Amino acid sequence: MILTAALLALVGCGDGDTGTDGSAAKASASARPKDASAAPPSPTKGSSALAIGQPHKWNGVALDEKTPTSGTTTVLRYVHDVDVDGWPSEALGVDNPLWVAIDVKVCNEKGGVISVSQAPWSLGFSDDSRVESPLLDGNGLPKPEYPLDDAMVKPGDCIRGKIPFVLEQGQRPDRVIYETFGAPEPVEWTVPKSSR
Repeated sequence: MILTAALLALVGCGDGDTGTDGSAAKASASARPKDASAAPPSPTKGSSALAIGQPHKWNGVALDEKTPTSGTTTVLRYVHDVDVDGWPSEALGVDNPLWVAIDVKVCNEKGGVISVSQAPWSLGFSDDSRVESPLLDGNGLPKPEYPLDDAMVKPGDCIRGKIPFVLEQGQRPDRVIYETFGAPEPVEWTVPKSSR
């Protein structure tokens, strides 16, 4: 796969190791593949966090690296404590796992073909730590699943699905973060203080 410059990619921040003080579960940013997607990189500078359900309008370039493309990215829902079967906590580096999920939707309104994946998404915590998606798919995870690897989205089309995250029991994020290569800043959605 050829990575294209100025397209969506996961931008790592630290190694994700944390304690049990409401911070993120262990995750290794260096073990995460880069996303070779195109498009959603341009939030308005100085923008504040969006509410869950509020779309972020973006302008970027298509996979061909030249066609101006625009659309929206939205976190539709945050679900705390989802049922997940068959995923051993020791394989995920979490002693007392708590699974959560975000339901997200990306629409390519006009321009060229873009590509999306789970890689740019993470959860942020009040202590400034983060947890990245474990980049999992398969049996036992919330459905429909958001694409794990690059999925192409043509102009006029949208893609929607759920992205799972594993936390330590007792943790709750305060924001969902969408961080793409080339963007002046990440896009964030505020997670409500309490909801299922």
